[in-house]
Amino acid sequence: MQISLPQKDYAWDSEADAPVIEVEGVWHRSLTEVITSAFQDPSASEYHLKGFKEMWQPSEESPAERIYGEVYTSPVYLEMEEKPQGPLENVVVPVMVYSDSTHLTNFGDVSLWPGYFFIGLLSKYISAMPDAHAAHHFVYMPELPDLIQDMYKAKFGEPASSAVLTHLKRELIQAVWCLLLDDEFKEAYQHGLVVECWDGICRCLFPRFFVYSADYPEKVLMACLKTMGTCLCPRCLVRKSEVEWMGTINNMKRRVTKARVDSHSRRWQVEEARKTIFLKGKAVNSAHVESFLKDESLTPTRSAFSEFFQDTDLDFNFYILFIVDLMHEFELGVFKALFIHLVRICYAIGAHVVQILNERYNFHIRLL
Repeated sequence: MQISLPQKDYAWDSEADAPVIEVEGVWHRSLTEVITSAFQDPSASEYHLKGFKEMWQPSEESPAERIYGEVYTSPVYLEMEEKPQGPLENVVVPVMVYSDSTHLTNFGDVSLWPGYFFIGLLSKYISAMPDAHAAHHFVYMPELPDLIQDMYKAKFGEPASSAVLTHLKRELIQAVWCLLLDDEFKEAYQHGLVVECWDGICRCLFPRFFVYSADYPEKVLMACLKTMGTCLCPRCLVRKSEVEWMGTINNMKRRVTKARVDSHSRRWQVEEARKTIFLKGKAVNSAHVESFLKDESLTPTRSAFSEFFQDTDLDFNFYILFIVDLMHEFELGVFKALFIHLVRICYAIGAHVVQILNERYNFHIRLL
């Protein structure tokens, strides 16, 4: 993979003329290979290959109610299923991508950033079982090479600024996804992937991105947005000054009317910002660049997902992939920090308060 190197006061005739850095040795698997192996494995017999509406009737007198609990019973999946046509049995494969950078040790900065996906045709009750091995690893996100500052010093006479390093990290992640969303996967996404499945039957599989779940910093990174920018959310253009209305009817209306769209205007803004950086030699965080990006909290980075859906001629707004995930956004980090703080308050009041807290938790566990 090659990443163009920007630098203030250095301009070129085109972005292609700018110096580049080579990033090699990205640990990844072909997405089509992962999907093929998943459907050839005997465990694929648990997949629901056709979507359906799940209904429940509480009693003979009560009307039937629709149940929403699985991907393959959702309205979005049933709508996806209507489009692909072909001579073989068609199976729409909902791909649910997850990623979460994690520290490997309590001390030091050794970390790992795995990317994996679940196939939404498997029941959530099975997917949640560790023994099911339902998660399919397909990439480990790399970091910038250690010699990046030496390279900048040699080419430009000074090290890269923190703003430039942040820009290069964004570029690196999108370059990895460009590597993953290769021509083979594009062909499968458009025309299907014929696979002889676990039961010996040939089916035409149509991969479809269903969700992309990550914590907030990773989510805005994948959406090519600024963390805690003017517009905080990766799904809408509600401004920071309007956050105080959260939970109100007007706020819910704004989320719909101001939903982010991968429009021609957005792509033009990003391209103009990149021209300002590489053709005019402006800093990546300069006012000239920000004039194109600030209103929507954009970054001067091309989205791999945007380019992918443009190349496949599919009218899909990639921003809707970035769903709200309570596990990533609240349960693991925020609630843990809040609970630890509350326990510290209990200790500050007196050790007997912590004992009361323990007794109450034990009481609820016994009830369960």
